Amino acid sequence: MREGLRLAKEGKPDLALQTLRHASESDATDDVAATALGMVALEAQRYDVARPALERAVVLNPKSQTALYSLAMLYEKLKRYPDARYAWQRFLNLSPSADLADIARRHLDRLP
Repeated sequence: MREGLRLAKEGKPDLALQTLRHASESDATDDVAATALGMVALEAQRYDVARPALERAVVLNPKSQTALYSLAMLYEKLKRYPDARYAWQRFLNLSPSADLADIARRHLDRLP
């Protein structure tokens, strides 16, 4: 997984996604690997990869603020506004830091 994140930082999203996908598939119960895959895919605008990875990460760890935050952002990009609203609300229920809570509230306020 570290290798995949390093590749993403180096601006090699395709190699990063391949490496992270392998890490995520190697242990289907690893929510951190699924979150990493989803986040890198989201950044690379590979929403077809990001959505199932982040949804799986949230199922595996419903209290993962990182996975919920990323999933909410993804749903917004996909214009799945009811899903985005639900993900932001779940994120807020986890009592994130004040700064992150403010970001989530601003997103909620702007959703149609």
